[in-house]
Amino acid sequence: MHNNDSERELRSLKKGLDNWMHFETKAGLEVYTVYRSLIASCALHRLNPYDYLEEVLRLVRHWPADRFVELAPKHWLTTRAGLDERLRRVIHPPWRRPDPGPIINAA
Repeated sequence: MHNNDSERELRSLKKGLDNWMHFETKAGLEVYTVYRSLIASCALHRLNPYDYLEEVLRLVRHWPADRFVELAPKHWLTTRAGLDERLRRVIHPPWRRPDPGPIINAA
């Protein structure tokens, strides 16, 4: 039996304590902790945090308020798979640039 996950979380909290002293306002700290929590939840559910946040932030204005829980990282893969074509275009608009691909070393 091990507690590596618990120790990792405690280490993360300790690092956070050092950083949190530098927030100038309580509101700034609260915004940070919301995003930090979302990113940690993405890691827990094996989601890329950048992709998750980009897609959800595009979709949220088109989503019914009484169904926001479906946008949580825990439910995101199921929700995303069930999107209709209109909402798929919202999270992946046709004008979005494709990924640039690997960086080529010019040496």
